[in-house]
Formats: sequence, C-alpha cells, structure tokens
Amino acid sequence: TKKVAKKAAALKAKKQAAKVRAAKKAAALKAKKQAAKARVAKAAAALKAKKQAAKARVAKAAAALKAKAAAKRAAIRQKKDAIKSSGPVSPLTLFVQKNATKGQKATLAVTVKQWKVLSDAQKAPFVAEAKKNLAKRHEIRQSFKAKPN
Repeated sequence: TKKVAKKAAALKAKKQAAKVRAAKKAAALKAKKQAAKARVAKAAAALKAKKQAAKARVAKAAAALKAKAAAKRAAIRQKKDAIKSSGPVSPLTLFVQKNATKGQKATLAVTVKQWKVLSDAQKAPFVAEAKKNLAKRHEIRQSFKAKPN
C-alpha cells in the first residue's frame, strides 16, 4: 500500500508538473501572439503617419504654389494699375473721359460725334495732354524693365 501511495503521489506530481509546463507554454504562446499584434499595430501606425506626412507635404506644396500664383497675379495687377495711372493716351479717350465727368448722361456715340465736329485748334489741348500721358506711360513701362548689368 505504501508503494501504491508512493506511485499515486508520483503520478500526481507528474500530472501537476505537466499542467505547469502546459500553462507556461500557453502563457509563452499568448505573449508571442500579443507581441506580434503589437508589431503589426506599430507598423500600421507608422504607415498611417507616413501617409499623413506625405499628404501634409502635398498640401503645403499646393498652398505654396497657390500663394506664388496669387502673388504673380497681384504683381501683374499692380503693374497694370501703374500703367493705367498715366492717364488716357488717345486724345479721343481723353475727351470722352473729361466730358463724362460733366454730369451729362451722353452715350459714347454722341460724345464721339462731338469730338468729330471739334476743330483741330479745339482738339489741340487733348492731343498735347494725351502725348504727355503717353510719355508718362513709356517711363512707367521702362521702370519695370530689368536694368542690364
């Protein structure tokens, strides 16, 4: 009976040891799975961050391009405004502009007819002023041109 009891105790101890080994194995397997999951999640997060960074770079480049285009348009607008500031360069245009400020609601056709009936002496001041405006306009255009080195 002592032998049987000893054998039973040994068997019980063996079973217990097998259980412990199986539990350890299961725990190691579980830890391995979790580590793999963590690696996959980390890689996915890195990929997502990379995508967002690329998106941000593209957006930044697009914004810079847009700003450059807007600046170019503004510069062109500024040049055009500066050129226009010289005033009308055609005697007829000058006449039309000056007559329009007199409060008459004359149409362009009527104003042109009025211009045609004016004598050369009456047109002379308009011609002279238009010539001055043209000279101003040339000066302004020359100021925009790059100076040769």
